[in-house]
Amino acid sequence: MPFRYYYLFEVLVKRIALMALVLASLASGQWLGEKLSLLDPFGIPAGYQNLAYNRRTHTVYVSGSLTDSILVIDADRCKSIARVGVGRPVGAMCYNPAENKLYCAYAKTDTVAVLDGTSQQILARIGVDDTAWLFCYDSINNKLYVASKGSATVTVLDCGADRVVATIGNVHRDTSWLMSRMCFAPAHKTVYITSPLDSSVVAIDCSADAVLARIPVGQFPHALCYNPTNDRVYCACRGDTILGIDVATNQVVSVVPAHGVTLACDAARNVLFAPHGEMLVVVDCSADTVAATVELPLDGAIFVGYDPLDDKVYVAQDEGGG
Repeated sequence: MPFRYYYLFEVLVKRIALMALVLASLASGQWLGEKLSLLDPFGIPAGYQNLAYNRRTHTVYVSGSLTDSILVIDADRCKSIARVGVGRPVGAMCYNPAENKLYCAYAKTDTVAVLDGTSQQILARIGVDDTAWLFCYDSINNKLYVASKGSATVTVLDCGADRVVATIGNVHRDTSWLMSRMCFAPAHKTVYITSPLDSSVVAIDCSADAVLARIPVGQFPHALCYNPTNDRVYCACRGDTILGIDVATNQVVSVVPAHGVTLACDAARNVLFAPHGEMLVVVDCSADTVAATVELPLDGAIFVGYDPLDDKVYVAQDEGGG
């Protein structure tokens, strides 16, 4: 049977959407593409956008940093079905499958709103440190780690009670143009966060809610992804390098000559996806080498996500490029 990937590209700029379905065979290196335009009656949220996926209802949430509402998309039909008002623009989102809740960080504030994943109603508002803008969900302990840009702290939330249980100080350093990223390694109960100005990745012990290690990496680390198959955290850095960090030792053990604005992993095939510009790079994690590159329909690839249920890779692109 051919070795295939399915790619779905969404343009979330200028209130239009462009979708492309691409069939790929790494063995032959051949790629086929098809494009179609979609009309969106609800409009695309303005500003810096974020995506979250609700696996129970098979819907995708899209927020904008300049829009006080969230767009809800039916993933089966690839069609927007609702627009939910949340009172303020949203700078980050995270879905908790155990609680069926959507966590939303209000842009440029110290507040996280909690939405019911079925009714879309606000259940709670939680105060955190200054300018919450990034989430990482601990699926083992049912906790949410909230990075705050204004204070360089990470606030820990108990998702069952929706309350703050810990605050970890002086964790990361970032810039306004290159923000930190986070990922969770469940096998080790560890959260990782990039610290761009320190050129490091910080490991947080989720049992003690304390910094476990600071790992030196390349200049301006800006993307993270955990691969459970080879037990490595991959970190994309400035200068076209993706580093592999062994989670057991918290040491850099490999370097891949590739660039990725963001990263996503297909653990079953042991591959990594890294979009950049007009290309999507596929990294073979068994050898930590570039296995294939896919030319995208537009420049400006920004975000990538992999859906193992439908075997699709979602790449959000800026229509204007850059």
